[in-house]
Amino acid sequence: MKYSSLQEYFYKFQNVLYLLILLPLVAFTFLFISKPQQPLGIEELQTNLINNILMIAVVVDWLLAIGLFNSMLRSVRKLASLGLRLERYYIITVIRFSILSVSGLMMVTGFFFTGNILFSVPLGLSMILYFFLWPRSAKVCSDLKLKGDEREMVYYKKMKL
Repeated sequence: MKYSSLQEYFYKFQNVLYLLILLPLVAFTFLFISKPQQPLGIEELQTNLINNILMIAVVVDWLLAIGLFNSMLRSVRKLASLGLRLERYYIITVIRFSILSVSGLMMVTGFFFTGNILFSVPLGLSMILYFFLWPRSAKVCSDLKLKGDEREMVYYKKMKL
């Protein structure tokens, strides 16, 4: 990602993340509004199986996203250049939000096949999770363990890089 200032960095960064968040939300809203009341002729046993598999897959997906991010972040913290650390932080955060977006799309798929509105609960929890994981400047400083001038520069989005 090319950027000339930290303000531009965060602007481009957050726009990409907004798209990843909106994808499952728009898909679920579209299906909720346009979906007929009857599911695709799936029996109750199959519906329960789909519910259980998708709920387990979503939890595994969330844990995978958090674990993968934390393991990749350890190597990013060791890089010498702030610009390079921010570039890698962008990449691993987009990967984390992509994985979380896939879990949201799993919920949309479950709603499509079963018609069960309970799939909106994990989707809503994903939206809350996005809020806590959102890369604000203070969170970026905390995640990268920035100190001194680097912390001040990122926290207040100062100067060009």
